[in-house]
Parts: sequence; structure tokens; C-alpha cells
Amino acid sequence: LALAVACARLQRLQLSHCDGLTERGVFYLGMQCAGLLELRLCGCLGMRDDEVAQTAADALRKLRLLQLPSGAVRSARCG
Repeated sequence: LALAVACARLQRLQLSHCDGLTERGVFYLGMQCAGLLELRLCGCLGMRDDEVAQTAADALRKLRLLQLPSGAVRSARCG
């Protein structure tokens, strides 16, 4: 419960070499961390950029910056 409360206030998150994370995990993260403005997935090679971008657009409505697993950085609102 404490983690869920803290996550709701989280604005920036960077995960490195998170090979076990899936698009479903990104969606869950978005549901729990609704205030997230910046998400960087550095070297998370188990996911495809297009799937992560779509998941972020669906689940992370406030997101301003998204770093995709390939290293590309873009605004999630730009698709």
C-alpha cells in the first residue's frame, strides 16, 4: 500500500536493463503511477518500441517524455 501511495506522486522514472518488463507491466505501471510525466526505459530489450509507445499512450495520459527501449526519445503525445 505504501508503494502504491508513493507511486501516485512519482513524476519521473528511469528503468535500466529491465529485460523482464513487458508491455503489460508498463500498462500496470501507468495505472498505478498516474502522475508520471517522464518514463525512460533504457535497454529494456524485451519490448518493441511501437508496442511500448502505444501502451504509454493508452495508460500514461500525463506523460510528456518517453524514452523507448531502443534509446529513441519522444513525446508520448506525438505518438
